Amino acid sequence: MAGPRMRRINEVLREVVGGAISDLSDPRIGFVTVTAVETSPDLRTAQVHVSVLGSEEEREDTMKALRSVPWGTIFTLLVTRYRPRGLAKSDETWHAWDKDLAPSVELHAAAYGKGDRLTLSWDVYRQRYLKEMLRQKPKIAALAQRVKNGEMITLLCSSQCTREDRCHRSLLKALIERELANPPDAL
Repeated sequence: MAGPRMRRINEVLREVVGGAISDLSDPRIGFVTVTAVETSPDLRTAQVHVSVLGSEEEREDTMKALRSVPWGTIFTLLVTRYRPRGLAKSDETWHAWDKDLAPSVELHAAAYGKGDRLTLSWDVYRQRYLKEMLRQKPKIAALAQRVKNGEMITLLCSSQCTREDRCHRSLLKALIERELANPPDAL
């Protein structure tokens, strides 16, 4: 039986894969629910269980479309201020780490003071993080270009982050989406 850490990883992956499936633009993909994810102990592979609604033909089309997705092209980016301690580089499961897209040391400290108590309101944290990201426009544009080129990006964060809707990843995702909707050359 999976321990608490592995259950959390499986749940996060279930949400990430579910979101990635909903972002796919293949018209063959119908109504899909990711019901479970079983991750290998070394975190290198995962078995994804889905439920597909529709007629037999619609279910088959959906599964063919899902199997044709180049899942191996998902770029995983760790966007935390600090690299995880006690993890050998050879055991890292992400492609890149960019601390500049994470909250600054000062913002991180203000938000997660001693004992991991949130000391800033979400609105203040959000405003300060977005202001910090103004200096990172070229990096955000580069990530948006990767998405535009068909690459899927997964933003990873600390295991301390338990609410995606209150995480800088959700803000960074919105900045990438805004860049896609309003590229600089569109003006």
